[in-house]
Amino acid sequence: MKITTLSPTFLLLQATTAAVSSTWPFSRLANSTCRVIPGDPEWPSESLWNGLNSTVKGHLIKTAPVGQVCHGPTFDAVKCDEVKSKWNDPNWRSSIPEAIMSPSFANNSCDPMAPKEANCSLGGFAAYSINVTSPEDISAGLKFAQDKNVRLVVKNTGHDYLGRSVGLGSLSIWTHNLKDKTFVPNYSGKTYQGPAVKVGAGVQVLEAYEFTNQHGCMIVGGECQSVGLAGGYTAGGGQSPLSSYAGLAGDQTLEFDVVTADGKFLRAAPDENGDLYWALSGGGPGYGVVWSVTYKVYKDVPVTGTKLDFSKSHGTTDASYWEAIDFWHSLVPNITDLGGYTFTIYGSDSFSMSPLLVPNRTRDEVLRLIQPFHDKLSSLGIKYNSTTESFPAYLGAWKALIGQEGAGEGAHLTTRLLTRNALLESPQQLSKVVRKMTDDGAQLLEMAIGAKMSVAGNPDNAVNPAWRNADILLFASGVDDNSTQASIDNRVTQVWAGLLRDLTPDGGTYMNEADVYEVDFQKSFYGANYDRLLSIKKKYDPQGLFYATTAVGSEAWTRQDNGRLCKRPGI
Repeated sequence: MKITTLSPTFLLLQATTAAVSSTWPFSRLANSTCRVIPGDPEWPSESLWNGLNSTVKGHLIKTAPVGQVCHGPTFDAVKCDEVKSKWNDPNWRSSIPEAIMSPSFANNSCDPMAPKEANCSLGGFAAYSINVTSPEDISAGLKFAQDKNVRLVVKNTGHDYLGRSVGLGSLSIWTHNLKDKTFVPNYSGKTYQGPAVKVGAGVQVLEAYEFTNQHGCMIVGGECQSVGLAGGYTAGGGQSPLSSYAGLAGDQTLEFDVVTADGKFLRAAPDENGDLYWALSGGGPGYGVVWSVTYKVYKDVPVTGTKLDFSKSHGTTDASYWEAIDFWHSLVPNITDLGGYTFTIYGSDSFSMSPLLVPNRTRDEVLRLIQPFHDKLSSLGIKYNSTTESFPAYLGAWKALIGQEGAGEGAHLTTRLLTRNALLESPQQLSKVVRKMTDDGAQLLEMAIGAKMSVAGNPDNAVNPAWRNADILLFASGVDDNSTQASIDNRVTQVWAGLLRDLTPDGGTYMNEADVYEVDFQKSFYGANYDRLLSIKKKYDPQGLFYATTAVGSEAWTRQDNGRLCKRPGI
């Protein structure tokens, strides 16, 4: 049976793999402590890959980077233009087996935007992908990777700020096309009775929103419509515009169907494999390959949204501008206490809240909520634009207020969960920190999210405890054309992140949207849950098959300069 060399039916592009470099200059003899890569004597032969392809009924795909039609002997001007026109479309990218939203984690290999003469190689992309259609496909892939000492990655849509779904010379378990959806009007389990939905691992946020809307319900999902709901999003906790209203995605899980490293297809729920269920609900990736997840859903409610912006133009002084932002921070706890969410971007001279979104609140209630900020801006002489609109259901509000996202090269960022104490008890220190970062070139994004235990229904799961005391998830990123990448990395990881750690020394951050170089990621991403998670990891994946950057147990591995994954001595 022939191995597919390009994405079956998901691309309109017909191309060969001739342009892809088959030379791996850093290849050396692998040993039992390192994963093999192409060029090693131990790398599986073509006949072995063909055997795997037969086992998975022809669903093995040999990676042919989509950008190859823009380079070398396979250059095709028409097809290259088509790729370039779609390059920033996340839905298009998520339909490609190897593609990710931040190609820098694959060394920007075979970049369609690069000159025609630029090198086109696999870089950090998976060498092969299995287009999963059954749990047996997953089991076969896991067994092959274990037996042949090949690095394994799991990829759904490729949304990942930490590059966890790519890896040099890897076999990828590609779950994107698992699209089953089932509405369960009267789910009954150990900890919950009520409406629920069961979704396959490949169901994306917009698909889940539209499906639940058809049943008069809403589900906790992300801002980005192309994110896979049941993949790394939920595993990492899963922040949402509904998180101040109902908690995180990891708080909604009722049960999982999952394939573990030994190839077994298990149910994980509070009453069966409870430790695995606990870990899968917010404890990060690396415990198995999720086949499906059953989630709580909620009766749909009206939603009101506000958009507001202002800048330092029209004579606004620097002091007035920052006084307004300081006042804004003091209002955020009121917003999250009312179940609200905001997406706010600001720098040294402009502020945009787009949107403030509050479920199950009328227009008048939201106007009263935001009125103190209007009054403050007016008292400071700051001209602002503000509009408020109500929607009959969550889906319409989400589409109108949040909309489509893009895909790009990504920027180095750091994030931190800001506690209520930082907002209300240490406002001067917070003000100094955000001003220091913006003066240093940072663009700040703040999401007002209050995923308190009481809001989430007091769940027993592995969600980072830092979420339970936070009211803002803050992002800091910035690109300086006059700085080297090394200096930018140092500024983000050491300087900006250091300021935020000093502001919230006992806090943490959201592992799905964070700095890949986060200092002490075990504490920042997992908090007090880490030791228990590590014991569960060792129980279900004792050989470390499911490696991912900053995942539980990842400290036992190291990536060499050429990308080869090796076991650390003595760990």
